[in-house]
Amino acid sequence: MKNKAIMITKRIFLMICITLLVQRGVAQDTAQFIDSVKTNHPALKSLEKLDAASRAESRTGLYPSGPDISAGWHPGTREGSGIKRTWSVSQSFDFPTIYGRIAELKRSDLSLAIAMSRQLETEILADAGNSVIEYIALLKRIDVAELRVRNMEKLVMAYSLMVDNGEATILELNRVTAEAVTLRSELAGLRGEVSSIAIHLNYISGNNSQLITGDKYPVFPVADREELLKEKRELHPGFAVNRMQVEKADAGLKVSKTSRLPRVTVGYSSESVAGEEFIGPMAGLSIPLWEKSGNVSAARAALEWEKSKAAADMTRLENETLSLLNAFEAVSANLKEVRDYAEGSEAGKLLDISLQTGAITLTEYLAGLQDYWAVEEVILDLEREKILLLSAIWDHRW
Repeated sequence: MKNKAIMITKRIFLMICITLLVQRGVAQDTAQFIDSVKTNHPALKSLEKLDAASRAESRTGLYPSGPDISAGWHPGTREGSGIKRTWSVSQSFDFPTIYGRIAELKRSDLSLAIAMSRQLETEILADAGNSVIEYIALLKRIDVAELRVRNMEKLVMAYSLMVDNGEATILELNRVTAEAVTLRSELAGLRGEVSSIAIHLNYISGNNSQLITGDKYPVFPVADREELLKEKRELHPGFAVNRMQVEKADAGLKVSKTSRLPRVTVGYSSESVAGEEFIGPMAGLSIPLWEKSGNVSAARAALEWEKSKAAADMTRLENETLSLLNAFEAVSANLKEVRDYAEGSEAGKLLDISLQTGAITLTEYLAGLQDYWAVEEVILDLEREKILLLSAIWDHRW
C-alpha cells in the first residue's frame, strides 16, 4: 500500500510544474497604443485648441491703434456769429523700434505657451505609459496566478483520488481545496483590477486598449548619465519652459526700455468759422516723463528673478533625474540578486521531491510553497518598479 501511494504521488507531481514566471510570448506594441492616445486623448485634443488660441493671440497687438476721426458742429451763442465746423483725422505712433520689440515679446509668449503645452502633453503621455505598465504588470500577475490555480486544482484532483483509495485523509483534501479556493479568489481580484485599468486605457485611447496584446514591458534605451542629462536639457519641455520664461522676461525688458521713447501723432484737420475755412496738417509729440517711470527697473528685476528661478528649477530637474537613475540602479541590482537566488535555489523542485519522498508533510509543503510564491511576488514587484522608474527617466520619449 505504501509503494502504491508513492507511485500515485509521483504521478501527481509529474502533472505539476511550478515556474518562477510565465509569459504569454506575444509581443505587444506599446508605441502603437501611445500613438492612439496622441490622437484620441480628450486632454490632448483640448491642447490642440489651446495651441491654436495661443498662435492667434501672438498675432494681436502688433500694430498701433487708430486712426482717430473727430468732427464738431458749434452754433454761435450770439446772433449773426454763425456756426463753427471742425473735423480731423489723426494717427498716433509709438517710436518705430517698439513694434519690433512687441513682435519679439509676442513670439516669446508663443514659444512659452507652446513649451508649457508640450510639458503638459509629456505629463499626459507619461501617465498613459504608466497606465500601460500597470496593466502589463497585472497581466503578468494573472499569468502566474492562473498557473498556481491550475497546479493547485490538479493537486485537489489527485488528493481526491487518493482519499477515494484510502491513501490520504479528508483533512489533507480539505487543506488543498481551501488553498485552491484562496488562489481562485486572488485571481478574480486581479482580473477585476485589470478590467478597471482597461476602462481607463480605452478612455484615453479611443477604445484601443486591445492594442496591448501581450505582457511584455516596453523597452527603453540605455544611456549613461551625461548623455541622458544632455538629452533632457535639449528636449525635455520642463527645461524648455524655464528657458522660454527667461526669454520672455528679456523681451519684456526691451519693450519697457523702448516704451520710454516719444509717441508721435500726425493728422489732418479743418476748421470753418464765419464763412472762412482753415485746413491743413497737424502733428504732435508725447514724451512719457512719468507714466513709464519705474517700468524698466521692474522689468529688469523680473528678468533677474526669472534667471534665478530658471537656474534653480533646471538644477532641480537634473537632480530628480539623477535620483531616478540611482533608484533604478538600486532596484536593478536588487532584482538581479533575487532572480539569481530564485533560479539557483530550485525551491520548487526541492519541495516536490521532499513531498514525494515523504520527507515533509502536506502542511509543510504548502507552507514552503507560500514562501516560494513570496519570492515570485518580490520579483514581479521589482520588475514593475524598475520599468516605472525607466518610464519616469525617459518621460519625454513617450
